[in-house]
Amino acid sequence: MPKSNDHHALAQLDAGTLTVNADLGVVYLHGKPATNKTVHGYVRVSLPNGKQVLAHRVIWLAVHGHIADGLVINHRNRKRDDNRIDNLEAITPQQNTLHATGSLAYVGIRPADVEAVDPLWLAEMLQRAARGDGPPDRGSGPAEFRVSRDRIKYAL
Repeated sequence: MPKSNDHHALAQLDAGTLTVNADLGVVYLHGKPATNKTVHGYVRVSLPNGKQVLAHRVIWLAVHGHIADGLVINHRNRKRDDNRIDNLEAITPQQNTLHATGSLAYVGIRPADVEAVDPLWLAEMLQRAARGDGPPDRGSGPAEFRVSRDRIKYAL
């Protein structure tokens, strides 16, 4: 079921109160770019009716018209304020968890995503996998990464 704020955002897009530049990943409210961020780093848009919606959802809605039931919008390069449409994808919550925790089982990675990833994050994930540690707060080892220790050691 779509989030109720999505309906409000679609109405504001239809009315022209909200506009987007999907290539740049910018949402405009009354012609001014939305720059307010949540404590987690997502760009937030305050609608005229007091409702709030995340910019990546607005951009997806502006381009695709809806977010399918059961899907969430993911930032492919993990940069929560990079709302370019090329960086967004609709995936299941389970896929989003795999992506967020650095699981090598996540299959939506493109070469451009690897080029854009923070090298320190990547190094940390590889070190954790080599040590047998799981992703943050999981601690389950290489099985969480869906890869054997030997394969990780070979990659290093």
